[in-house]
Amino acid sequence: MLNIKRLALILAIAFPATPVMAETYGAIAYSFKNNKFGRSWEYDSRGKAEAAAKKYCAEQGGKGCATAVWVEDSCGAVARAKSTKSIKNMGASWGFGNENAARSRAMTECATRNPGAECWVVASVCSSQ
Repeated sequence: MLNIKRLALILAIAFPATPVMAETYGAIAYSFKNNKFGRSWEYDSRGKAEAAAKKYCAEQGGKGCATAVWVEDSCGAVARAKSTKSIKNMGASWGFGNENAARSRAMTECATRNPGAECWVVASVCSSQ
């Protein structure tokens, strides 16, 4: 009996409990019709984050705003070129630890999808700002 208590104490000291981090979501919505976007962060569900980003896009005057990327406990970005005709041709990234890495990957993806075109980052976001 004493050995079990000692073992429990040793394990508690060796492996202290770590707090569980809540999942946070963010999103970027984009309008091709007039080059407007909306971002959201710190939401507790993907659906809420996407809805908020679309709402903010529309509030900026965006027409037909659609989700370009969503993130969970990470950062993401979207990039486009003048020749980009749809969200499918945009460069998108997600799952990165910081916005700079997300922006860099989105630019690389845009260049891959739009060879020879000049790309720029439309927006970036981290789920927790």
